[in-house]
Amino acid sequence: MAWRLQHSRIGRARVALREDDIAAAAMGINIRNIKLLAFSLGALSGGVAGGLFAAFRGLFLRSRLA
Repeated sequence: MAWRLQHSRIGRARVALREDDIAAAAMGINIRNIKLLAFSLGALSGGVAGGLFAAFRGLFLRSRLA
C-alpha cells in the first residue's frame, strides 16, 4: 500500500512538497490539502497501531510500556 501511495499522483506531490514548498506551489500543488492528508494518514496509522496494541495486550496500563 505504501508503494502504491508513493508512486501515485498524491505521492509525487508529497515528495515535491517535502523537497521545496515554494516550487511545489509553483507547480500547482495545493500545499494545504497535501499537508492535511499527510497528517491524517499519520494519525490514522498511529490510531490503528494503538488500537491493535491495546487489543493484543488486553488492558492498557502505563506500567506495561516501560
